[in-house]
Amino acid sequence: MNSLNILIVEDNPEEATFLETTLRELSYEVVGIADSLETALGLFYAHTPDVLIVDIMLHGKKDGINIAEKINETPSKRKPVIFLTHLMDQETFEMARKTNPFNYLLKPFHARELEFAIELAVELSVNSPGLFTANTGNSALVKEDLYFKKGNYLFKVPLASIDSIDVDGKYCSVHTPDNRFLVQKSLKELETELPTSFCRIHRNHIINSSNIKRIDTAYMEVEMSNQKIIPVSKTFRSGLFDRLKIIQ
Repeated sequence: MNSLNILIVEDNPEEATFLETTLRELSYEVVGIADSLETALGLFYAHTPDVLIVDIMLHGKKDGINIAEKINETPSKRKPVIFLTHLMDQETFEMARKTNPFNYLLKPFHARELEFAIELAVELSVNSPGLFTANTGNSALVKEDLYFKKGNYLFKVPLASIDSIDVDGKYCSVHTPDNRFLVQKSLKELETELPTSFCRIHRNHIINSSNIKRIDTAYMEVEMSNQKIIPVSKTFRSGLFDRLKIIQ
């Protein structure tokens, strides 16, 4: 399980260190620190961070705004940007606003403000085309990942690592090899939002067919890669076998 990956763009070494330390203390991953437009774009395309924290002024130029503009040129690669600045003039704010940032923090700011800004940026991204495609109560679906909220943190879980999703009372329980998350959505709703590798095999269970370890055809049970045994009901049996390449 991975936390959010964040790219820092800051030309002041002390402030960059403060940001890195604060983010790591909040259990976020820092993929890199850039102090210029060129370095920032290089790190962005190399690591594809989930969120960018960008100082507007870099070495006396408003290159932070240029970074956001460059990223926005390719909608499929656009990511949430949080601007940082000590500038309080309306002109700078209007220039930054045109790039559709997901938050705007005035320096100096506290760690708690940064934490709220990141969480709000991700939540706002849920409704932004090309970024998040579904809101699942305690999670947001982002291309090939799910973001699950636990306490004050958002954790990234690759879809490929999910073994199964089960009905759990009024919630759904999402299982990975080493974790479990509760989602405030019905199994039917989740089924329509997941890729085709996921299939319903029981009224209470969805599995990731890519993570099947073996199928007991005598008892009609599926064993997943995390050793979990899940029954296959008659209603969904044909749907499961239709998607499997079976060699006799």
